Amino acid sequence: MDVTGRKLNEKTVVIVKDVLNMLVKTQAIPHEQMIEVLNLLKKKTTAVQSIIAERLITKKEAAETLGYRSTKTIDRMEKEGTIDRVQIGNGQVRFRQSDISRLMGVPC
Repeated sequence: MDVTGRKLNEKTVVIVKDVLNMLVKTQAIPHEQMIEVLNLLKKKTTAVQSIIAERLITKKEAAETLGYRSTKTIDRMEKEGTIDRVQIGNGQVRFRQSDISRLMGVPC
């Protein structure tokens, strides 16, 4: 699997397609329902890939980008709900670059 998880997504799509084809062949579901599920899966996969591809930055980078000397302002903004954090494991926290850009008034 690569860093973005694309191979896992592609493998999942192949497995789901195989299962759906088997269900259609055994007449467990109509062909139209299979198409609908595949379309939903395609949309979901695209959404997951765009989330994975989004750049995450540290609290320090967020503060510097916004022109703050301290990360305490980022902590306050988080508590106020102005900015959301992303837990990435082991207690590490990151922030979406798009959220920081939005706060700066820069279109994403």
